[in-house]
This record gives sequence, C-alpha cells and structure tokens, in this order.
Amino acid sequence: MTDEQQTILLAEADVAVRRSAQSLLKARNFKVAPATDFESAQKLLATQSFDLAVVGTDLGAGPGGFVLLRSLRAASEDRPVIMIAANDELEDVLAAFRLGAADVVLKPLRPSELMAVINRALGVAANVAAVQSGMNPAVTDSQETVDG
Repeated sequence: MTDEQQTILLAEADVAVRRSAQSLLKARNFKVAPATDFESAQKLLATQSFDLAVVGTDLGAGPGGFVLLRSLRAASEDRPVIMIAANDELEDVLAAFRLGAADVVLKPLRPSELMAVINRALGVAANVAAVQSGMNPAVTDSQETVDG
C-alpha cells in the first residue's frame, strides 16, 4: 500500500456491520465513506472517488446491493467491489461473482478475513493499473535470478 490514504465506499444497511467494518478500516488507515442505502451510496459516488467499494447485498428499502454492484462495474471496470452477504445465502454469493464482484465476505464479519480480502482486492487493482500503464506487475525487486 502506498503512503497515500486509500478511500473505501462502505454501503451496508446493517448498522452493527457497518460500524464495525468502518471502525476496523479506519484503524487500518483507510478513509471510509459510509452509506446506509443505495441512494446515499449513489450520492457519494457522484461526489467522490473511491479505490474500493464494500457493498452489502441488502441495502434496505429501494434498490439493493446487486443494483449498486452493476452500477459500480459500469462506471469503472478496475475499481474492485467486495460484497457482504448473509452466511446462509449461497445464491447471493454466486450472483455477486457473476456480476463482477472481486470477492465476497460473509456475515458475521471476521476482521482478519475482511482485511485479507480488501488487501488482495487492492493488490489486484494495483496490478491492473500497472499493466495498463505498461509496467509488468510480476517483476519485483525481490525476484531472484538463476545463473545459467
């Protein structure tokens, strides 16, 4: 991760899940923009840029998380979206991947799992940006060479 603080859109209707995820992310030096529903998430998307979005499948009244996922995918192919799904909703997990989610975490959220998924998604985003700029993300300073 760079020294620049990365920004995450956190759209989740469940207050307890949203607050715990927001607290965890802030403690890990992420800037978090919380949204409670589809409409508030859309307003944030119109006024801010985000490195990553974490979106609940159920956003309360109005359009749900899958509509927001489609909107996010249409707006930016390289911005990763992680979905939060209920533990017993296998169909939601499969739908999230079919619609382009980078990953899915299940409720109840486990801090280590959420951070691992976010770090992996942001690493993938960095690799996509590097490839698009002409760099090879597979080449690192730590690679060893073998003399022939």
